[in-house]
Amino acid sequence: MVAANEAVARWLAERGLPGIYRVHDEPQIDQVQRLAEFARNFGIELGVGSRLTIRGLAAFEAQFRGSPIAPAIRTVLGKTLGPARYTVHPGLHFGLAAPLYLHFTSPIRRYADLAVHRVIKRYLKGDRSFIADDPEIAALSLHLNHVAYRATKAEAERHRMLVARLFASKVGEQVQGNIVSVKPFGLVVQMVGTGA
Repeated sequence: MVAANEAVARWLAERGLPGIYRVHDEPQIDQVQRLAEFARNFGIELGVGSRLTIRGLAAFEAQFRGSPIAPAIRTVLGKTLGPARYTVHPGLHFGLAAPLYLHFTSPIRRYADLAVHRVIKRYLKGDRSFIADDPEIAALSLHLNHVAYRATKAEAERHRMLVARLFASKVGEQVQGNIVSVKPFGLVVQMVGTGA
């Protein structure tokens, strides 16, 4: 699936066709430094200097994979990497180590995939009237970013509600957990085995 998405992204870019690319920026230097400091508290060296590379990321993850500290480090790592976004400008998807990437393989689930399908179908039917930075597709990519953000927030809120409902009858029970974040109000703990 990922290979198909990469191949279609490359195919569109090579032809100068508009597309809704999925871009994930490389982390900024200050974010990498914060991650390195956090990891050092657990005895793990990020070992990449000021720039986090894809190979460096893989080597870093290999140091804590499967360990009890993995949930905490993954939480901070997720914040370091930040979210991917839709754009009409082809670019790197850092998290997938893909030079070009877009959504193509799930047109029933995502509107971005459907938009890419429509461009390809028009092109294959002989339409050559495309503009690489088509303003309509650019506006659509901004809209998709907005609704994807809202959907992610709604999904997270619903997940919190379901977890609260599930564990409401278990208040006072002792469970194993990993501290994944420190907040002003206290600790955020992820229960072992449930992900809650």
